[in-house]
Amino acid sequence: MLDNEEIQVVNGKFTVDKTGCLEIIYTGIDDEERNYFGFYSLIAKESLIDETTGLYNDFSDSYSEVVGTKSGREWLSEFENATGVSKFYSTVNDAFVLISSNAVSGYWDKDYYLAHDKMVFRIYTDISQDMILQNDYGDNYLTGFTVSRDTEKAVGYWTDYEVPMSEFMNIWDRLQKRTSYVYCSQIRTIYIDSIYAVKTLNVVSNISGEIHAGSQVSVDDNISTVVANAGVELYELNLKVLLNNKEIPVVDGKFTPDESGLLEFIYTATDDNGLLYRGRYAYFIN
Repeated sequence: MLDNEEIQVVNGKFTVDKTGCLEIIYTGIDDEERNYFGFYSLIAKESLIDETTGLYNDFSDSYSEVVGTKSGREWLSEFENATGVSKFYSTVNDAFVLISSNAVSGYWDKDYYLAHDKMVFRIYTDISQDMILQNDYGDNYLTGFTVSRDTEKAVGYWTDYEVPMSEFMNIWDRLQKRTSYVYCSQIRTIYIDSIYAVKTLNVVSNISGEIHAGSQVSVDDNISTVVANAGVELYELNLKVLLNNKEIPVVDGKFTPDESGLLEFIYTATDDNGLLYRGRYAYFIN
């Protein structure tokens, strides 16, 4: 019961969709028709994870700009199953694709990000190699770091590019003030959905054999077991399965992909300090 309203329980699981007083009530009867009753109660609080947990920049500012004749930025309301996306492009070879002519500032303060392990860039591109994020090209003081894909061959799909937090912090101060670029040796278009900080969860796939579109897949959704080695107490443990950036419902640890493409398993949680814990693995299916 949640605030005196019954919640449906299916296979021992239920979803709490609001705050309030949660009561878990057990009843039974024995062979002599004697009734038994037991219960305990909990307080359902506001979620500790929302769209700002771990967030650095979600590129939702909906502005576009052109810089000279070489590069520009265009905001898109939707692209390849993502909403609120910024498109960055170069029009010549050996160019710097503009990320912002202003500061790429963070949502939280510096200390919050320093408590995480990585910055994750959610990117869609045709680039088949790691990229270099740089800034201050205009005043010839060029600094940067490599943004590496965490899934090989993920070209033409939304996927994650990662950089260690220590490297990101090497140019923190300049990112807050200066123009930022991604360097490309050829004419390129890059779409960025978000940049966010994560603490790494070491998750291991328990899926064996090949995965095909239309076949049922079983996955371990006992997330408390998956994150047991995190070293701290975690809350709001969650598994999200994405196929080509669209979420697939997982019911009793099973789901069925309905098309080919990039299949991602993303585990998330948070702690008392509001940090974002995340683990991920991915498959290509046909």
